[in-house]
Amino acid sequence: MCHSQDESSDLSELVIALAIVKHRNPTLWNEVISNYVCNSNSVHALSKSAKLQVSDGTSAAKKAQGNASITLAHVEPYLYKYVLSGSSGYLDSVSQFLNGHRLRFRELVADLDKVEALTSDLPNSMISKEIAPNYKVLKWLCAVSSPTKERCFTAVHVVQTFQLVLVSYYAFSVDVKKTVMDVCQGFIYKFIKLEVVGFGSSNPRVIKLLRSHTSLDSVEVGHRSFNKLCNNHIKLIILIVKIFIHKERYSAVIDIVGFVLKVIESLVVCLIKLECPSNSRDTRRAFEDIYKTRSTKMSYKMVTEILNASHHLIVGEAVKRIKICLEFCLTLIGSLNLRATFGDNKLRGFQFLQEYRQYILSGFLTLDNLELTTKFLHIAWPEVKE
Repeated sequence: MCHSQDESSDLSELVIALAIVKHRNPTLWNEVISNYVCNSNSVHALSKSAKLQVSDGTSAAKKAQGNASITLAHVEPYLYKYVLSGSSGYLDSVSQFLNGHRLRFRELVADLDKVEALTSDLPNSMISKEIAPNYKVLKWLCAVSSPTKERCFTAVHVVQTFQLVLVSYYAFSVDVKKTVMDVCQGFIYKFIKLEVVGFGSSNPRVIKLLRSHTSLDSVEVGHRSFNKLCNNHIKLIILIVKIFIHKERYSAVIDIVGFVLKVIESLVVCLIKLECPSNSRDTRRAFEDIYKTRSTKMSYKMVTEILNASHHLIVGEAVKRIKICLEFCLTLIGSLNLRATFGDNKLRGFQFLQEYRQYILSGFLTLDNLELTTKFLHIAWPEVKE
């Protein structure tokens, strides 16, 4: 599918280029056409040969990547302290498992018993003192460009090893209430507040790791880095929730979805306060009335904390980072395919959804951001029937 899209894009660019040549330089255009007609057989043969070479090269690369395996003991020295610790035995087992699997639910679902066994006897203290703190730093490896393909491949493998340990632990080994709490408060809210909005120069462990990884004295963490960070970190949360859905732990899923909706609402309010601090209109539209009514009843705890976390940023930068966080939350909700997941017999406790949708939509419309509003409306929400 990807190759087809790339070829279509290349063809479109070629057509545009030829049209420009024909319009601006008819003489050159006639020469090109003449040469093409005279040498069509040669061109066809050359094109076929080139395609065969590209195909063979791509296949070889895929085969090499598919057969490649990584041993944590052989990673580069700057990663030693993360992978050669007290938890190295567990990490090695997970690393070996990942050498034969991709970190995707549809590829792991057939081996969930093996995923569960990966942390069946892992001490809780090892998660809190080693795995989780190290993952908090290591996930930044996926936010910057690597100097070589080999280093990139190793970095992704190391990060995914830690992710799968956390997936196994939170999906199978601990109480569901603890999983919901840690996913909501740690992997979602604190990640947004402290690691994206609140990220600054006071993150020496992250900066030091990125310098070692990129072999650069100075590393710039910009919007592209935050987007890449979110796109990789979200895989951890999605896997945990999808395993809960597979195990029919619907109450926990509802709790997590409900929390994400509250975060979305708070982020929208943050943007409104930063971009639309006052409304001088004499008359308001219906959605603005809904938003104003809701604003007198909602909790502002997260709004205040997120805005406080952004105080070190100029307004424009704070707005961009909060929008990245909104994209993160909307992508998370959209990836769960809630309409297919929750049938009529499982909708107890999901009745709040319609009400919350109305509140959030009124906020998006008040914000007047077409892109974010459209993405929110495209989410396939379950239909709640009376």
